[in-house]
Amino acid sequence: MITVHPLTDDDRELIAMLGRDAAWQLIDELPPEQREAVRAHVLDDRPYADIALAADTSEAVVRKRVSRGLGALRQRMGR
Repeated sequence: MITVHPLTDDDRELIAMLGRDAAWQLIDELPPEQREAVRAHVLDDRPYADIALAADTSEAVVRKRVSRGLGALRQRMGR
């Protein structure tokens, strides 16, 4: 069984900032697998299971990609 971790307040704040042009550029600079996972889960609100199926990988891998992508965005935005 995979545990779903809710978004933190920092994640919600970061997501709110993603509407800004500079944030979009930062997303585009992520490695392709992280970029697509962040877009699919955070922006398109797709469940991890759907993303994993489309990417032919596990939910755990998709969760890690989203986590690493958000971490990289936080770091690049000075958070």
